[in-house]
Amino acid sequence: MEQRKNVSVIGGDKRLFYAAKRLAALGYTVLRTGTAEATAAQTVGYTDLAGAVQNETLLFGLPFSKDGRSVFAPDSPEPIPIDDLCDLLNERHVVLAGMIPPETARRLQGVGARVIDYYKDEAFTLYNAMLTAEALTGLLIQILPCALRDAQIGVTGYGRIGSILARDLRALGAKVTVFARRPETRLQAEKRGLTALPFENLNDRCGLFRAVVNTVPAPILGNETLKNIPRSCILVEAAGAPYGIDEAAAKALGFTYIPAPGLPGRYAPESAGAAIADAAVRLLAGGENKWNP
Repeated sequence: MEQRKNVSVIGGDKRLFYAAKRLAALGYTVLRTGTAEATAAQTVGYTDLAGAVQNETLLFGLPFSKDGRSVFAPDSPEPIPIDDLCDLLNERHVVLAGMIPPETARRLQGVGARVIDYYKDEAFTLYNAMLTAEALTGLLIQILPCALRDAQIGVTGYGRIGSILARDLRALGAKVTVFARRPETRLQAEKRGLTALPFENLNDRCGLFRAVVNTVPAPILGNETLKNIPRSCILVEAAGAPYGIDEAAAKALGFTYIPAPGLPGRYAPESAGAAIADAAVRLLAGGENKWNP
């Protein structure tokens, strides 16, 4: 990244504030836009969108957009329309962002920009999963009326987040049951000392749990399954859309339902932001993981 020492950080939440600080510590000249003035005053420099795009390298948040119309910028005094951004971009720009919608990526590429999705970088997503699992563990410690070592906890899904969470909970003494679709995935969990069952067994076992954490972004816990779970069981939704827990059914049945999106940004924004900055530097230097929708 030696030839791109000037970076503009646009929008994002507290993670990008810390990403800007990380980049500055690494020797980059950083401009920032799309944040509250009070936050911006703590960073290297603040400008408007037109000023930010004078730099070739543009770093955006995770996700790039929540509505498909504007850049994700919850602290911005005003929206940053994607249309306005595209009007200012050309072939000299490099756009780095997380979870870029395919249609948006095509629009950015259509004006000549190079698009890199850092959420597709394996090292970043693994570290982000570690932060998410740590935050979920802390959340369970806070909300459960008993110690983890006295709790039986169900974890649906055994991907990056589910596998790390199950490992961490077991290390703290919890009795963890993992539910996963693929037999080979369940074997991996069993090799690590976990009880692992197919999703079909949820109805048989769910009466035992003090908490169930879903990590699968697909319907898993619907109305019929929820009816078999004690209402004292706490339901934590850690997956993204379309989600695994039927929220309406859970609330109608009287469960404590806790949505837990974006935990790294809420629980450890400094660590998460530094990881975004490091991923940006790594991807620009190596040119991997270019988004091809």
